[in-house]
Amino acid sequence: MACIERRPRCGAANSPAIPEPITRIGSVIGIIASIAGAAGGVIKGLETVGGIGVGLGGASGGAISGGLAGIAVIIIVGIYAFDRCVGTKGLRECVAGVVSEIVQDFTEWTEELFPFTAMHDRVDVVVKSRYWDVLEDGQAKVFCTEEEPPRRSEIMRNYFFTKRVCDTMTGAQIGVGIGAVGGVIAAAAIGAAIGCATVILCIFALLLAALVAAVAALVGALIGGQIAKAISDDTSPTSGGQEIAVGDLITIHGNMVKREFDENANVMWWVSSSSLSGTAPTSIPSNPFSYCEIDDVFTMDSCSRG
Repeated sequence: MACIERRPRCGAANSPAIPEPITRIGSVIGIIASIAGAAGGVIKGLETVGGIGVGLGGASGGAISGGLAGIAVIIIVGIYAFDRCVGTKGLRECVAGVVSEIVQDFTEWTEELFPFTAMHDRVDVVVKSRYWDVLEDGQAKVFCTEEEPPRRSEIMRNYFFTKRVCDTMTGAQIGVGIGAVGGVIAAAAIGAAIGCATVILCIFALLLAALVAAVAALVGALIGGQIAKAISDDTSPTSGGQEIAVGDLITIHGNMVKREFDENANVMWWVSSSSLSGTAPTSIPSNPFSYCEIDDVFTMDSCSRG
């Protein structure tokens, strides 16, 4: 057994109680609601003082409030699209080890409800100990197995570009624009129906208009994203035309970046090439795998290290 004395520099993975898309979208909608409420109070105050705000309540106020909410949701979708589908320049790196897990796109319920948050196919690899310095570069967080030392091992996340994810982003961007327009129309109607007879009614009207517009934009993103997803091919990560599976011994070349989405860990974004070298023997412990055995059974990989 080739366990070594050096301990990996691990950071525990954080699993938030509320999925990240929900908290981000909720925070933005909360900010919109606060602005709309404050605006309602200001509008009514101006009207009360001297008629300065007349015309800003009702339908026009609802449309403005709804428009701001729609723009906010469009920006959120755009941020996700930029994050998921624009390549990030990083370091050219190579690692090798055994595939410990495969996480395909649209595995989370939040990705179905908010398709613009979908992530590319991910292949997690328990790397050989000689590559620990790569994962730890730049004081990055390191994902590890939960075994006790010295068997604890470092894991690198490797993202394979998934066309269906970016097709879905395009559909969501089109859908959110259409939904935002519909939301502004609905928001104007709500503003006109409720009106600004009192401060409370004015605040309530603008608040409801903003929330309805935001929901309409999100529904548009949902419909547009799901349509695009349905007409795009569902694929799995492959290497040399062969589908990658848990237990495969693999060498991966790619663009390594430290990503906030991955808790500031170094990841391959995206894998540029990979090669398989058979599978880990069934005789060695798995679930989880450990570098102790992988160092022994996978002595020759395709990285150009001496």
